[in-house]
Amino acid sequence: MESDKERLADSCARWIVDSEDHIVFANRAWHEQAKEYDTVATASAWMDAVADSCRANVEEAWRRVVEERTHQVFEAQLKSTWIVKDRVTGEEVVRARWILCSAFPEAVNNDSLVGVWACSTDIRQVLNQYAALKAPTDLT
Repeated sequence: MESDKERLADSCARWIVDSEDHIVFANRAWHEQAKEYDTVATASAWMDAVADSCRANVEEAWRRVVEERTHQVFEAQLKSTWIVKDRVTGEEVVRARWILCSAFPEAVNNDSLVGVWACSTDIRQVLNQYAALKAPTDLT
């Protein structure tokens, strides 16, 4: 049986990419976020999971991590979706899946890249609540 500490520890997706772009570790939360892209072997291939509308920004952030060796924080909309019930109509609505990601380069003497340590949090529920707050309400 899974403990509360184990569930909490696994609520944040974590993965490690080596200097050759191979994903050498990914926890359960990463696989849940990645959905149908969770079997990819490289970070470059994982980019296919990112929605076209924000892929250029994610690729640029990843380039900065790998080439400039700088920590980056970025949001990414993923191609996979989730279904939520509309609070007013009760109808099922398809929503985008969003993550907030932080990626840290690991380099020897700030020069030779050893790998990238990354983590991400699923922020879709926060964005869904924000959208609900912005939605017009009928006060009659």
